Amino acid sequence: MTEHRAEYSSERAPHIQVAESLGVSRESVRRWVMQYEIDAGQAAGGPPTQIPPA
Repeated sequence: MTEHRAEYSSERAPHIQVAESLGVSRESVRRWVMQYEIDAGQAAGGPPTQIPPA
């Protein structure tokens, strides 16, 4: 999703489209993107989330 941001007229537009496609809320998509950006070091935030080893 982050690669296609420039194709949309607003920050909300891609969140809405993806949310409708997945059948989830726009807020869920917004939070997923925000966490991705934090984990990727593209946005300020806490330490990256990690999945514990199985």
